[in-house]
Amino acid sequence: MSAAERWILDLSVLQSGDRIEVWDEDYESYIGTVGQVSLSLGVLWILEAGTGARRLFPFEGCRMRRAPLALAA
Repeated sequence: MSAAERWILDLSVLQSGDRIEVWDEDYESYIGTVGQVSLSLGVLWILEAGTGARRLFPFEGCRMRRAPLALAA
């Protein structure tokens, strides 16, 4: 299993600038860049790829993993 396929099990390993995928059940919901992490609240904000929308996610309610960077064409 590659690093991009490993689920993130601890919110403290994420930091601003990390590119992640957020999954709801078995479906990829969002891909984006971590903007801010709040360990005390157990949430993180990401800037959604494509739209730039800022989204709030509870760590306990989602599955997350690092997203591979797109390769240059």
